[in-house]
Amino acid sequence: MRVSWVWGLAMVLLTAGAAEAQNRDNDYERSCRQEVVNRFNARRHEVATQNPEERRGNIRVRWTFNQRNGLCEYDNRLNLTRFKEFGPGYDERDDDRDGGYRDGGYRDGGYRDRQPNINVYRVRADTSGRGTFSDGRGSVRITRGWVDTTGEPSVSLTGEHNYKVTFRGELVSANGDREFTLRIRSSDRGDASGTATFRLNGDRNEVDAITVSGRLNGNRFDGNFSR
Repeated sequence: MRVSWVWGLAMVLLTAGAAEAQNRDNDYERSCRQEVVNRFNARRHEVATQNPEERRGNIRVRWTFNQRNGLCEYDNRLNLTRFKEFGPGYDERDDDRDGGYRDGGYRDGGYRDRQPNINVYRVRADTSGRGTFSDGRGSVRITRGWVDTTGEPSVSLTGEHNYKVTFRGELVSANGDREFTLRIRSSDRGDASGTATFRLNGDRNEVDAITVSGRLNGNRFDGNFSR
């Protein structure tokens, strides 16, 4: 009887461990798909990923979008450490042998970083207007939008009951010199990831519009502002 009980407990633990591992793999794939969406302005259904695999102590997820393909690499806390697009002559065996480095940088003939170089107008502006923000726990009426590109780029929304939320990250694309896309890396209200877009007025001293979407502390959020 005791043997049966121990065997049953072992099976429960194995099943729970397998489910946890599957959930973790799904998190890596979701994160990688979102990274491709942000970098290439893709739609989520256009991006395919393969099951994560461990390489040299990190987790790699391969992605495909149209004729492009590459990989996302993460540490064990789901922090993105590398994003690569494969180029001609890529050989993953070389990458495993020497870490993908040559002369202090990644080989252009293998795969290359996709780090956009965005020239943004340096501005710190806040403008009154209207909008809403929802984080899954309720909705807040927004009355002011804020943009700051003088340091680490950020957008903020403020509104009723002295509510304020600020998202920070890196600029990944620009439409002219007035409209920009920000990949969200953090917030003043906890862990955050997603995308923010903002548009400045013609004189680039006021905020015309802001939209934000993504996940905040594990919950879906969406927000908008226009003057």
